Amino acid sequence: ALVLLVLDTGARLGEVCSLTPDSLTLSTVRLTGKCGEREIPISPAIRRALLGVLPWKTILGHQLSYRGLQQRVRDLYRRAGIRHGGLHRLRHTFARLYIADGGDLFSLQRMLGHRALASTRIYAELDLRDVTAQHAKHSPALRLLTTHQTKEKEAQHGR
Repeated sequence: ALVLLVLDTGARLGEVCSLTPDSLTLSTVRLTGKCGEREIPISPAIRRALLGVLPWKTILGHQLSYRGLQQRVRDLYRRAGIRHGGLHRLRHTFARLYIADGGDLFSLQRMLGHRALASTRIYAELDLRDVTAQHAKHSPALRLLTTHQTKEKEAQHGR
């Protein structure tokens, strides 16, 4: 549930460790940590998953501490066959996938709790495959050509 929380919100490790049941509302989570407090959206399914792991003090028999949670995530990575990683990698994954799926940099900045947009850009670097996919979705020239071709076909068929 906590891994899903990070993939859904980009929360930092310390913010996850400071969660309490009062941190959740119906549609948001209040995170407290490095940059103070912020409230950000949370998916309903992730909220339900979090409610299923109450009480917050222990997760799967481990004390919910910075180090304990970090170790638990590393164990999950190893079991999944991933050699290197931790919770912070999931934060980067959240940011990259958010941008790759069309999310904007400004809302991502707020969700990640960054004061400077330059910090957010580091998290949101896209590889060429991502940029190519975005280009295919949003190319103005392609949209104009597609619209023109559609109008030509309609004219040919007397529509």
